[in-house]
Amino acid sequence: ASGLFARASRLAPHSKEAWLGRGALAQDEGDLESASLHLSRALREEACCWRAGINLGNLAAMRGDLTSAARAYRHVLRCTPHVPQA
Repeated sequence: ASGLFARASRLAPHSKEAWLGRGALAQDEGDLESASLHLSRALREEACCWRAGINLGNLAAMRGDLTSAARAYRHVLRCTPHVPQA
């Protein structure tokens, strides 16, 4: 799956879904730095992507960076107050 998401992000570099997929896989593999980079890219492609924002907050919390985690969660709440996961 990793190769498929990498290929998708090359073929469609503005695809939020491709970057979300790469981020999720990197996180599952324990590569938190790559996960953060890919999820940040997904958020650049769609500023109110709640899945990227929540996962970035979770990654920041895992690193012990509670300020960044709170910032990411607040962003999600501001952008998507109608989403139950937010």
